[in-house]
Amino acid sequence: MILFAAIEINKDARDLCETLQKSLKTQTEGSFPRRENLHVTLAYFGEVTEGAFEQIKATLDSFPAPRSSLLLSRLTAFEGRKGDHVVLLANVDEGFKQYRADLVEKFRQQGIAFDPQPFRPHVTLVRAKKKNIWLDGIRFTPVVSNVDRIVLYKSFEQKGIRIYEPVYVKEAKGDDDGYKSNSV
Repeated sequence: MILFAAIEINKDARDLCETLQKSLKTQTEGSFPRRENLHVTLAYFGEVTEGAFEQIKATLDSFPAPRSSLLLSRLTAFEGRKGDHVVLLANVDEGFKQYRADLVEKFRQQGIAFDPQPFRPHVTLVRAKKKNIWLDGIRFTPVVSNVDRIVLYKSFEQKGIRIYEPVYVKEAKGDDDGYKSNSV
């Protein structure tokens, strides 16, 4: 199964993303993720075995995510593996960045393969066919989305539609003092 770990975004964030996608559709063609597929990826694992799936779940259990929030505040574009991506950047606090760094270090130590790209928290709005989309003219009010849980999604295609099916959920833990790094 193809697997990735992600942060769900809330209804307000999904509403904003849909509004931004409508604006982008007037400027470019490309692949626009469906509303239910919008998320912020923590780690992309690709094709995994059942054993690796169990190991990934155990690692998520050993590193509960801190309750935090994402500020979806800026549109940008960067080159992805398959061309330009237009994304909505998500600002996260230092505690959450440390949580993600500790999490992927644990995956690395356990020999769990994942995409080593640097962590750039974002929601992909479109994988655009056209470069140089004029983003400066798109105005919006930033939205906050809480980090309440981390979800492992299985990715597959069904009748030509990309489906992200939750296969495991780890609730974030309350921690008034912020994330404290576990020894890894």
